[in-house]
Amino acid sequence: MKIGSICALAVILWALTAATGYAEEVDCNMCHPDLSQGAVVHPAIGMGCRSCHSGIDASETPHKMTTAFPKGLSSETADVCYSCHDKAKFYAPTIHAPVGIGICTACHNPHRSENEKLLVASKQTICFNCHDTAKFTGKKTVHDPVKAGLCLECHTAHASNNEYLIVSKGNILCRKCHPRVEKEAHAVVGFKAAGHPVRGKSDPRRKGKTFECLSCHSPHTSDWGRLFRYKAENPYELCIYCHDTF
Repeated sequence: MKIGSICALAVILWALTAATGYAEEVDCNMCHPDLSQGAVVHPAIGMGCRSCHSGIDASETPHKMTTAFPKGLSSETADVCYSCHDKAKFYAPTIHAPVGIGICTACHNPHRSENEKLLVASKQTICFNCHDTAKFTGKKTVHDPVKAGLCLECHTAHASNNEYLIVSKGNILCRKCHPRVEKEAHAVVGFKAAGHPVRGKSDPRRKGKTFECLSCHSPHTSDWGRLFRYKAENPYELCIYCHDTF
């Protein structure tokens, strides 16, 4: 049966149910079967299309919109999402910009997807839909998680209590993959048995920040080895940025 005939039949069925007073709705899948097919299908599909699109009058083709919201939505896009998803879980001191302006569908397909969590692209590539890839992969040294597209190992997608949407504060995050740094002498072995301090001091080059792993290393990419924040061929060449060696 051709798509035009299917849509016509759907409208007829809707008109019949409306005329006879039945609460049943037109089966939108008759004309829009693709919206409920995919590796991951939004559970809301099973609740019926009108649970989100209450402003669509299917008795006319093209459908008449009875609300001021796009696509016949019951309310603004984000508010539709929050009718099922707890809004409090998406708000914290640091909020991802798309979440803050309520464009959930910038990252998630509201109907179906071939990717987990209804993402519009794979977890490894979706961040680069907005963030310039060159800023994270265009230098000599690239942090392994960045290279593998594992942004969500360090950052949350929606909201965080920490700056830059990181999943935990400062060195705690780095220690998740580099646990030995604070257990063994670091950076200046041979000069001081305890190594260089990596916390508890003020960062002399970044005003208002505590000295931490990021004082010497870039978290994403660098033009120098070992992800050095400043130009240096070895750890000792970093010393001159904070210490007077003469």
